[in-house]
Amino acid sequence: MRIPRLPTISILLGLAAVCIHLFPAATSALQFERDSILHGEVFRLLTCHWTHFSQDHLLWDVLTFVVLG
Repeated sequence: MRIPRLPTISILLGLAAVCIHLFPAATSALQFERDSILHGEVFRLLTCHWTHFSQDHLLWDVLTFVVLG
């Protein structure tokens, strides 16, 4: 009998998105801002995927990501 595996990475990334959402300073430091990227903050191209503009946006993104994971 095979034990089903949890989508550990998807769950951890979802938790990271929730944690980032709880700290507005983190959200503003990680969100996509064209001027900041042009001035060398290239990491924002990846980290912007974990920022959300509302709780509803966060809920649907995390729920979809974890379920698909």
